[in-house]
Amino acid sequence: MDSYDKVLLVEDKEYNMLFLQEALANYPLQLISAYDGLEAIEKVKENPDIKLVLMDVKMPKLDGYQSAKIIREYNSEIKIIAQTAYALEQEIEHFSDSFDEYLIKPISKDKLARVISKYVNI
Repeated sequence: MDSYDKVLLVEDKEYNMLFLQEALANYPLQLISAYDGLEAIEKVKENPDIKLVLMDVKMPKLDGYQSAKIIREYNSEIKIIAQTAYALEQEIEHFSDSFDEYLIKPISKDKLARVISKYVNI
């Protein structure tokens, strides 16, 4: 399993986390889960070989924007995709330094696969 790309799933809603885990289960990925921004930062510190983060924007403790900024301080090469139901054009432009791409909720399995395949081998 070490040869699989590591993907960090950051989502505070259990239903959404289960969807992501199920949608990605059949791909050759090592999935790591975090349920808030602070936990996400710790997971990145513990796993410097994470290639991709799927980051919910609206979370308790520390939101996705702040979490992404801190994660980039530890790993400037990591790819971070925002997951949000609230992406306005000006919001996307304003936070383009934090995120490589946005997925707008609800996310389809096909769209999820297309977007992450740009960053990891699936």
